[in-house]
Amino acid sequence: PFSSACVFAMRFALLACVCVALVATVAAGTNWAVLVAGSNGYYNYRHQADVCHAYQILKAQGFPDENIVVFMYDDIAESSQNPVKGNIINRPDGPNVYPGVPKDYTGADVTPKNFLDVLLGKGPKKNIHPTKDDKVFINFSDHGATGLIAFPNEYLYADDLMDVLKQMTFKELVFYLEACESGSMFSGVLPDNIHIFATTAANPSQSSYACYYDDSRQTYLGDVYSVLWMEDVDKQDVNTYTLKQNFDTVKAACNTSHVCAYGDLSIESEVLAEFMAYKKALAGERMMQASGRPIDVIDSRDVELAVARRLAKGNPSLMSNVDKILAHRARTDQAMAYVAKATLGNDWRVVTATNDDGCNSQKVEEWDCLKASVRGFEASCGKFDDYGLKYVSTLNTICSHHVDSATVARLANEVCSAHQVRLPVYLWVKYTVCRYSPLKKKK
Repeated sequence: PFSSACVFAMRFALLACVCVALVATVAAGTNWAVLVAGSNGYYNYRHQADVCHAYQILKAQGFPDENIVVFMYDDIAESSQNPVKGNIINRPDGPNVYPGVPKDYTGADVTPKNFLDVLLGKGPKKNIHPTKDDKVFINFSDHGATGLIAFPNEYLYADDLMDVLKQMTFKELVFYLEACESGSMFSGVLPDNIHIFATTAANPSQSSYACYYDDSRQTYLGDVYSVLWMEDVDKQDVNTYTLKQNFDTVKAACNTSHVCAYGDLSIESEVLAEFMAYKKALAGERMMQASGRPIDVIDSRDVELAVARRLAKGNPSLMSNVDKILAHRARTDQAMAYVAKATLGNDWRVVTATNDDGCNSQKVEEWDCLKASVRGFEASCGKFDDYGLKYVSTLNTICSHHVDSATVARLANEVCSAHQVRLPVYLWVKYTVCRYSPLKKKK
């Protein structure tokens, strides 16, 4: 028989083993995810489809809803324009990716402030609470411009995002960003020593592209970059397939923009399960998306016009919608030309031209000036639409030439107040008579 001292020693040893196991489990950490579709409106269907698809990927790998926070306006699935109610797909004839998606932040709650607060664990509703042992995955899909990404009614600027990312507690963070000029959110902004790896749909000066036009739903179902990375993940074993393999596959397949990577590139060597699975990746059923390249690709800035033209082709009475979009574009072009010419000179188009080949082709240096210039221009000329956001790059160039934002606001007021902006003859011919179509330029 064992002595009481021996029994005590055995119990103590067993308790020690249990404690070590518990410490190891805690140290292993857990995963969190924040998924954001920053747009609203049925013609922006694809952004919510992207995010719903991303949610299904995480759920297939064991992520509990408690560890996922979803931002989406939620005006697509039950829209009167959606012929299949309660249904959202991310590719032609694809599976419904809408079921089960949490309604954490919808409608007016889809804001930059709520997004940033969620990252810090102090949002008004659901939050993430990563520790120093946890890993975080963020996926954002919407419109963007130089140094900013868009929400339904506001913008989130790169410097404000970076301030919050630097305040967060985590072991590592991965950020997949779908937006025009998305590289500008990280180029010259994201350090390589704070354990964040980011990949973007485009470099700092390029548009991203939509794809998969659906004749029944009369909209684009996905975005090229998002479709490529998710359809690749759907087909892989996330326990062995690395972030770098996913990035390299997407970069090679994407011929519409330059897919870029920023931050701590050493994280690329980790397998997808480290960020897109909960605890240990499951060996369950995958969605197995269709292989091949995305079709019907088009510059994201031209989607609203392209959809309007397609609808008008089947119903000529809708051509007035096309004319309104084109007239608004022409007025935006004219207003920005007035401001740019007055501040940069007659060669302003040459001055504002950027090299779109590299992932560090354009940076923002005067953040306060850029933000105030955007506000000043929009105050007189109206909020930028998806097309007009391309001119944030022009405002950035104006600021880099040490023109103050008050001057930009004054010039915008001069050209846009009292309906002084008019369609010049050559634009009237181009837009109204010839009915120029961006569909002719698609890649």
